[in-house]
Amino acid sequence: MANQLIMLDLAAVEWTNQIVKGHIKDGELQVYDVQINENRIPKDLTEYKTGQFRGTNYKGEFVAKDIAVTAKDGKFTFKFPKTAFSVAGNFKQAYFVFTDSTGGQVSTEDFNILVLPDADADSTHADALVDEYNKYVKQLQDAYNNAKAGWDKQIADLKNKIAELKASIDKLDFYTKSQADNRFLITNVGTIGADTDWNTANSQGIYAVNAAKGANCPTGTTAVWGNLLALKVGGTIRQSFLGATTGGVDYVRSYSGSPAKWGAWTKTITDGTSENWQHHKIFKDNDFTLATCPKGTDFGDFLKSNSVPVGFSIIRDNNTAMNAMVIKENNNYAFAYSGGTANDFVRFSVNKGVASGWMRSLNTTDLPVISNWGNFTMRNGFTGDMHYRTTTYPGGKVWVDLRGRIANINGHVPNFVCDFPKELVPTRELAMNWAQPRNNELIGAGVSIGGESTSIRLNFLNGTTPSNFIEVWLSYWTDIV
Repeated sequence: MANQLIMLDLAAVEWTNQIVKGHIKDGELQVYDVQINENRIPKDLTEYKTGQFRGTNYKGEFVAKDIAVTAKDGKFTFKFPKTAFSVAGNFKQAYFVFTDSTGGQVSTEDFNILVLPDADADSTHADALVDEYNKYVKQLQDAYNNAKAGWDKQIADLKNKIAELKASIDKLDFYTKSQADNRFLITNVGTIGADTDWNTANSQGIYAVNAAKGANCPTGTTAVWGNLLALKVGGTIRQSFLGATTGGVDYVRSYSGSPAKWGAWTKTITDGTSENWQHHKIFKDNDFTLATCPKGTDFGDFLKSNSVPVGFSIIRDNNTAMNAMVIKENNNYAFAYSGGTANDFVRFSVNKGVASGWMRSLNTTDLPVISNWGNFTMRNGFTGDMHYRTTTYPGGKVWVDLRGRIANINGHVPNFVCDFPKELVPTRELAMNWAQPRNNELIGAGVSIGGESTSIRLNFLNGTTPSNFIEVWLSYWTDIV
């Protein structure tokens, strides 16, 4: 038969609870399940150092009993002490109190304890009344729990819907006018005329230039037509002018520095026929390559031939069915780079006329992935800290490094030390290294991980340890056999 339930809250949220009923000399026969909440939400009792039942019986005598604070969900089973049922009558006060590591205390609301005398007509009548009362309280608790389950589902559904809508909204791009002006170019932001000072063209956008030859004109006093592009990032401005009568020359200057000032105009050549400017096709019309190395022809010899021009081009190697980006200095020096057949990269070089052949380039997937150090949550009364780091190699093999200090070990051995992810547990049990820096208190200690132990386990201590801690470490492959 399930124990009766007492529901108590740390935030003065009152519950209708069953009456704890017993007879004189019942002893520790009265066992109840106790649920501790905070604002109707189950409270993690491991946040506290100690817990205690406290009460004042009908005669005003103080009754107390310590409880363990190990329930993360706030629920524990409690046997009332013998002294709670030594005096007949209603308790004047009964509650639970919890103390944290700083000495701060928090207590629950009061609940009722009724101690009945030995069997007689009056106590039998009181028994029946209390049983009837508790029956209806149980129905009320069940109704609340059933309703709460429905509320929790509705709340979860609404949260999921809100999250879905927020994700959709986050994908949309909305801009204020100021943001849009800074993000996008404004065409026809202004006109630069014959007498306009070009230093005043400092708003982001495109300016129309009409017969301009004013102050700070890139061509001096020679009138020009065309467009000026002004880009602005913070306090820096970049002007770029391409005129209809400048012979393919693009003029560029910037406003920057501290203190900021305009720099001189510089020329950028855009005419393919200008002197010393390389200008040729990198692939043929209606094709994705400029030239093709026939199957059976050595690709290195093909790169050195005049079929591949000096400069940059796209060349196909029919021996490997790959298109390669080629940079050629002359017939003795060339470099080719392409995507391989295994979604990686390959390269080919000609150095002093000697061809290397296709070689695989380093791919990031070939490198091991090293995680950051993580922390385990200590449990079962142990304190200290345990850290772990994983190194995952291509193919899936995992190397684990464990380091840490196990403290508060006296009185808690043998037991599991901390939470531990299942995927990092080795296939067989491994003994961990241990030490006590600057101490020689222990003759021996047993610390292990793996096998049937799903977490780090402190198995035994040989000797005494007033300092109450040991250092442990281990590195291993998770698939060790």
